[in-house]
Amino acid sequence: MMIQRKIYIICIEDNPTDLGLMIRQIGTSGLDFSYKQIQTKEELIQELKASEPDLILSDFSLPSFDGMEALEIVRKYLPNIPFLFVSGWLGEEAAIEALKRGATDYISKNKISKLNFSIDRALKESEERALLDEAEKENETLKSQLIQAQKLEAVSLLATGVSHEINNPLTIIINYAQLILGQSKDDMILKYASNILDEGERISKITKDLLRLARQEKQVFSKVRFHDVIQRTVSLCEQLFKKDTIFIKLEIIDSLPDIYCVPQQIQQVVLNLLNNARDALNQKYPKFDSNKVILIKAGRLKRESKEWIQMCIEDRGIGIPKEEAKKIFSPFFTTKKVDKGTGLGLSVSTGIIKDHGGELYYESKENEYTRFFINLPVLPERRLEENVSSEENFAQPE
Repeated sequence: MMIQRKIYIICIEDNPTDLGLMIRQIGTSGLDFSYKQIQTKEELIQELKASEPDLILSDFSLPSFDGMEALEIVRKYLPNIPFLFVSGWLGEEAAIEALKRGATDYISKNKISKLNFSIDRALKESEERALLDEAEKENETLKSQLIQAQKLEAVSLLATGVSHEINNPLTIIINYAQLILGQSKDDMILKYASNILDEGERISKITKDLLRLARQEKQVFSKVRFHDVIQRTVSLCEQLFKKDTIFIKLEIIDSLPDIYCVPQQIQQVVLNLLNNARDALNQKYPKFDSNKVILIKAGRLKRESKEWIQMCIEDRGIGIPKEEAKKIFSPFFTTKKVDKGTGLGLSVSTGIIKDHGGELYYESKENEYTRFFINLPVLPERRLEENVSSEENFAQPE
């Protein structure tokens, strides 16, 4: 046998002599294995729930239940595991019926020397099937990623076009507001014109930020103020969040050092985390509640004589269930409805932070809180290997 790992075998057999016969025969193969004897239906169900066996060997007739019933139970819990009947006698019709129901093979106890060959073939076929399934899943994932990338590109082009369309009439509105402020002497009109100018400039700033975020340009590491990256990101979504009665609170120390990063990518990560926090709060509090607050904190972090920045985004929403803890960073895993999320956000965000030499992790308690942490080195290793720009490549106020 060429199987290179240890194999765990469940032996459904009530006869100690027959069990010993099987185990001795397998021992001659050189296979590294362990086994457990099962004699009742209850023992089988309990073991299938508690372990992940690689192979099932079963007699056809047992005092408390039969092999067909054992096969049905195994297929319910582990549909793809090899199941071999090892029996003293099994008629041709019964053998064919067993194979139809999902048995892998049948070996007569009178011809036990064939057991090793059947086990070897069954294990290899099982591994090949598992590799094929994994390859198919990866293929489907790549297809989905391609489709999503095409959608994101289309959204990016749409955002660019819409932003330009907004900016053209917006420039005229701002110019007229400035003309009114320069010519009118009516206090009420001056107040209205001032408000129009302020709101117009705010819209202009948002569209510029949106253009920068959507722009498909070379991603260049730049030296930037981390506070500015966060502030500009918040400005993109703050008004939208206010409509959901969600308040974003910033606790960022003034003495944060400048950081080398790709600002648009960091903005993308922060936007994703903010949107997740928004969804969690809206699910827990459909209407106004004083707990509908997203707290963004950032401070210095020292590690091995290197300087880092640590940011935390905290919400008091529904939290993350324990059963989903290991899945949330997997591509396309999402708890949202089909039209609400793709499941790409956290996996893409993790990749971005890793590209910056940083870390993205979280802590959460279901129905109480979730805190996502981003740790970023002030000077990432990748920055040392590149000829980077010293210009900031996110939206600048004019």
